[in-house]
Amino acid sequence: MEKLFKSNEYVNFKGKIFLIIDRGTFSAATRFAMFCKETGFATLIGRSTSGDGSLTSYMRLPNSGLIVRFEAGTVLNRDGGSFFIEGVKPDIELDVPDTNAGYPEVRAEILKQKTVEVIKSLEKGKF
Repeated sequence: MEKLFKSNEYVNFKGKIFLIIDRGTFSAATRFAMFCKETGFATLIGRSTSGDGSLTSYMRLPNSGLIVRFEAGTVLNRDGGSFFIEGVKPDIELDVPDTNAGYPEVRAEILKQKTVEVIKSLEKGKF
């Protein structure tokens, strides 16, 4: 049974929404990024996500009774690329080096700073 709840508060938001993504974006966050891209809900900025979208299947082995999990297929992007391998590509690609791969918080801060710079340049019409 589906229930819908209606808010009594009107949201009068007229701004743009930016979603920062990179290789650290995976699983449900990758699926949300795909939703944002396909619906235009938000502009994706950063680097491609890690990917997701494999079709997982389970099978009980006849002799041992063990259950094994395996990838039975993959999901494709609208352009025909593999969602599992390529992930979701941003609308605005940022050049953020992987040199700080061991320190994700450093890379995240660099990505955030570059995103702010791009958004400011978009406001001035320079991007």
